[in-house]
Amino acid sequence: MKKIIPLILIFFIQCPFLFSQNGPGGVGNSSTLALWLDGEDIALANGAAVSSWSDKSGNSNDFSAPVGLEPVFASSSNINSMPGLTFSGSEYLSITSCADLDQKPFTWYTVYNTANSSNQILLRSSNTGFSTTLWGSIQASSEYRVHGRNSTGGFVAAGTSWSSGSHILYGRWTSVSLGSLDGLSFGSSGGADANPSSGSHDETRIGSNTPSGGNEFIGDIGEVIVFKDALNTAQRAIIHNYLSSKYGVAIDAAEDFYDHDVSYGIDVAGIGRQNSSNQHLTSSGEANVQI
Repeated sequence: MKKIIPLILIFFIQCPFLFSQNGPGGVGNSSTLALWLDGEDIALANGAAVSSWSDKSGNSNDFSAPVGLEPVFASSSNINSMPGLTFSGSEYLSITSCADLDQKPFTWYTVYNTANSSNQILLRSSNTGFSTTLWGSIQASSEYRVHGRNSTGGFVAAGTSWSSGSHILYGRWTSVSLGSLDGLSFGSSGGADANPSSGSHDETRIGSNTPSGGNEFIGDIGEVIVFKDALNTAQRAIIHNYLSSKYGVAIDAAEDFYDHDVSYGIDVAGIGRQNSSNQHLTSSGEANVQI
């Protein structure tokens, strides 16, 4: 990975250790990850119905689909020919009563491909303390949006113009709603001060609205990642490079630190430091290579 500061020393050790950073791009572990769904982990024939999508975060937060509303597995999806799930406008997967999705801050990523410019849902989560969806990633009014809620349930969103094709949509909910598309920030909106702990997690859906349904997604989804933490800028850059290399999605030049996408594009992991508040100094790839 390119350097986030002028000098980085990298050491490779062929064994992991307890609590290593073995999440996406070598960022996070089961204590900081809430959810990690990866199309590469689905062992089905091309075109088979996907009744469940196993969580690899270490928290067993698996998603499941209602009978008859399962997306289908694409062994070579429209996202850089990587494995993924195809949604045709009626399917979705969900999880209910998940404690790891019951408090903020959250940071989340969705990797997808779509040619549908109509209103649709990528990822959305609801809470029993509110009568509406609490946070998520949506497509509305010809733009991509990430959102949270204020204390009275008001919608607090940040968004950017819609475009077809493959994208990496990032969202973060602290006291603001903050987002980026393909590594390029599209700003933030303040006042997202709703407290999920005032109720409890109700349901999180991929590909459909919650809790009422509707606005089902049309396209492919390759990966969904949710952290129960507000990642710093160095960590966000590492994950953007991991996803960009894997799925062939060009990211903003200011966020692109990796030069070997074509030859070594899978399972990129990295470390980096921007300043004392924005650094990631321990990383472990999926092949048990420790940095």
